[in-house]
Amino acid sequence: MSPDQQAVYEVLSTDFPIVLPAFLSEETMIEALEKAISFLLERNPERFFQLMYRLDIPEKNLFYVLHNQEGGVHDLAHLIYTRQVEKIRLRKIFKREDPIDPELAW
Repeated sequence: MSPDQQAVYEVLSTDFPIVLPAFLSEETMIEALEKAISFLLERNPERFFQLMYRLDIPEKNLFYVLHNQEGGVHDLAHLIYTRQVEKIRLRKIFKREDPIDPELAW
């Protein structure tokens, strides 16, 4: 598992009820997400939408996937996975190297 995949797994496993083996592929993670998403949509849709907000899933993309009948849950899982990968990569790019002076911090 790559460091990015490990980071995505850590983020998603705290938000979704998924347990995965230590070595897994992107597809394995997406399949596990599909099951968790299906469960949440059936049992607790309010929690699902709260998670989408917390995970910073763009609303227009979410509604497009929800209203598109073809891809369904697989497209939702892929959307969530790719957004988390994107966020991790952006954090690496824009990571602050110098610590903030405590007197200047809020």
